[in-house]
Amino acid sequence: KTKTLYIRQAEVAEVRKETENYGKAKGLLRQAAQINLELSQ
Repeated sequence: KTKTLYIRQAEVAEVRKETENYGKAKGLLRQAAQINLELSQ
């Protein structure tokens, strides 16, 4: 029982990390789009 709980916590941590990376990637994409807009004007 404890083992499955530990595995579940590890999965949750993994998902949280992925979400964080996704958020960072989205932020970088938004910055790049902003820079492109400024350059094209």
